[in-house]
Amino acid sequence: MEALEGAPGRPAAAQEEIVNEEATRGAMPVDPESILRTSLIYQRLDSLGLCGHLHCLFLHHNDGSAGALIVDDRAGFLQALRATGRFCEDSPRGGMLHGGRRSFREIPSDSGEALHLSVAAGDYVWVHVDRASPSVEAKLDGRCRYDGRRAATHIRRDIVPLLLGSPRHRRPFYHK
Repeated sequence: MEALEGAPGRPAAAQEEIVNEEATRGAMPVDPESILRTSLIYQRLDSLGLCGHLHCLFLHHNDGSAGALIVDDRAGFLQALRATGRFCEDSPRGGMLHGGRRSFREIPSDSGEALHLSVAAGDYVWVHVDRASPSVEAKLDGRCRYDGRRAATHIRRDIVPLLLGSPRHRRPFYHK
């Protein structure tokens, strides 16, 4: 197993253990809003033709707004993700809260909500829904092009509550 990006000097087995522990922490919430949110994440991935790559989806937040995917093959999943034409790769600055890991943003629909995926160890991919995505399109190199107004809205709706520790934005380990 390859080492986690952003965690130099740590044995791959120890990193995998952290990822496994984080991915399986807590049972799936059973309230209707959580089930709906999870269903929407799954439905969005399915509508993009990506569910064929999934083995599992674990939830991290009680409202079902974030979780971890276990994919059959990370390289194959990322290739399929890019092939949808609906995702761009975060710049280092745009993905700075993801511990140096590569992250990918869905180009949002009119609602502004979009999936945000961060590549973890092995075949784990973290996923959450940004209530307001800062990305508007992919540049020719596949990186995200950000809109200043959307970025400000993203900071206000998603980042500030995360940093203030609101219950909806409880920090998983990859936001350290």
